[in-house]
Amino acid sequence: MNSAASDDEYVERERREYPVRTVAVVILVDSRERILLVRTNRLPRHWQPLGGGVKSSDVSAEAGAVREVYEEFGIALTRSKIRKVCETPYDFGVGAVHFFIAPVPHELNIKVNQAEIAAWQWFTLNAALTLPVFPATEKCLRFLANNNGLLSDVARDGS
Repeated sequence: MNSAASDDEYVERERREYPVRTVAVVILVDSRERILLVRTNRLPRHWQPLGGGVKSSDVSAEAGAVREVYEEFGIALTRSKIRKVCETPYDFGVGAVHFFIAPVPHELNIKVNQAEIAAWQWFTLNAALTLPVFPATEKCLRFLANNNGLLSDVARDGS
């Protein structure tokens, strides 16, 4: 896995614009235990889960994660279906990244926000572990790899 947050122009911009930030992301899991990862237009060289910065109007990191998934992918998650997986330090400064996991809703109606999302793809966990990702995402993927059964439990929740 390539998890170096190398100092390319995208990473430098993130550090400059968001030196302090709380981020919330959701790892969506389909019925085949694959996870959805995206490359964003802001950070196109790395794969990551759907999500982004928690706003002051969000009542919690969980609410921010639900909002971000809807804004970026048009998927309306119910808060009862998502659960927190882990929390890691923010990759570009001071703060935290809150990782949640959720099954893909039964009726999946994807509306990709192309202004934000450059590419998206479903990956097995093993394939995801070989992708260029940021350190926070790597920590979460390794957590999932070390907790056998979590992906299958979540995939079953969506069935």
